[in-house]
Amino acid sequence: YDFIERLEAKDKYTVIAHLKEWNAEWPYYMGYGYYDGIQAPEQEKGPGGGAQWQNACGTGPFMIEEYKSGHSTTYMKNPNYWDSDVIDGQKYQLPLLDKAISMFIKDPSTQLSALRTGKLDMVMRLSDREMKELKKTTPELIWSKFLDINSSYIALRMDRKPFNDVRVRRAINMAIDRDKISNTFSGGETERVMVPFPPTAQNVYTPLEKLPPAAKELFTYNPEKAKKLLAEAGYPNGFSFKCTYGGGNSETIDFLSMIAAMLLDVGVTMEIDVMAYASALSKMTKKVHENGYLISATQGTPLAFIRKTFLTGQTWNASMISDPHIDKTWARLSSDSKLTPKQMDTELKKLGVYIIEQVPMLFLDGAYNYCARWPWVKNYYGELRVGAHRVSPIIARIWIDQELKKKMGY
Repeated sequence: YDFIERLEAKDKYTVIAHLKEWNAEWPYYMGYGYYDGIQAPEQEKGPGGGAQWQNACGTGPFMIEEYKSGHSTTYMKNPNYWDSDVIDGQKYQLPLLDKAISMFIKDPSTQLSALRTGKLDMVMRLSDREMKELKKTTPELIWSKFLDINSSYIALRMDRKPFNDVRVRRAINMAIDRDKISNTFSGGETERVMVPFPPTAQNVYTPLEKLPPAAKELFTYNPEKAKKLLAEAGYPNGFSFKCTYGGGNSETIDFLSMIAAMLLDVGVTMEIDVMAYASALSKMTKKVHENGYLISATQGTPLAFIRKTFLTGQTWNASMISDPHIDKTWARLSSDSKLTPKQMDTELKKLGVYIIEQVPMLFLDGAYNYCARWPWVKNYYGELRVGAHRVSPIIARIWIDQELKKKMGY
């Protein structure tokens, strides 16, 4: 927020931000869902302060009725909600539901069982494997498909040996059989190029087939070329490094194990360092993390993703990349108020290709996820969020056909 000179409360309902300079990211910082929440002072003043869920207040369609740690949150209808919607020509006050319950179910098999038996009306995030299993056992479910909004990759510390050599980073990428990983974990349905921009960022995305040969080669399985590059870089017998994973998901560990096995084929030993997420994140933000670090990061805007991931000294720059061209280009794009949107997109697209060519990471495919719902869930068409993971405006428009639910035996 260093581009903001001061904030002025013009009146009860208006705040004016006086900027020191133009910053193309100002809508992201000041209007994106993570950052534009306004907390009432009463929430802080209540017993227990802001940490107590009983004090939560806002302008959303639901109010928290009950919170059970590790189990569920029950939301009741906000009778004073400001929004309405027109459905089939008739205007309705929102939300349409009297109550909504969000369940916390850590065990995947328990979650699938709850959905199969109608105890859950819908699940908004399922893997390819779970989708295929449910289609066999519960064909009545209705499905939606979406590309994961997170981009996963293994950051390679460019400020340390051996990853300070681009040949080593190229070799690591070329040692990976991405088709095999995709077929094993995602049914072959993945997107190859996700960083720095995914296919959903259409104006700045460059598909694999349009990348320059040197960049395109990074996504091509070629273990013999990988061995040659390692030898040229001074590692004919390979080397060892640790890759930290902050979490405990067994499928992710299996995923990393497959990558480790492929790297071993070219003489590189990758030790999987599993830590609690908070501990791993703390090491990364303090820049004392291992040479490899698995990240799953939300994209945000193209400018924002480049800033947090690839600019010198940024918190989420786990690759420790420090590239004058990236730094200068980003600074120019974010501060030039005369750039048209088309010019901005053209520049960002070029910068995205340049970043791929620097190979700051082991690039990983982007997976598709699936949303499943029963036919009695009405007025829902696969929407997932309205900015920054916010789902309540979508849930507010859903209603449950109780007669159909009973007719189907639930």
